[in-house]
Amino acid sequence: MEKNQYIGEVLSDGHLSLKNQVKDHLHLKPGDEVVVTLEIKAQNPLERLVGLCKEGRSDGAQRHDQYLYKEDA
Repeated sequence: MEKNQYIGEVLSDGHLSLKNQVKDHLHLKPGDEVVVTLEIKAQNPLERLVGLCKEGRSDGAQRHDQYLYKEDA
């Protein structure tokens, strides 16, 4: 089975689009069946960092200014 990676787009009706050059490269015709493996492309590269750290302060959001500016509560 030939494996390739392409970025597609989910259309408003729920269908997945592929560019014509991709369809041409794979010699796809209407009615051909394909196997699709999905990975959601992060919109913001920093999103990949969310949840990365398992240790540290758990109240960072609530006490952000206190930690950042060393302010007393």
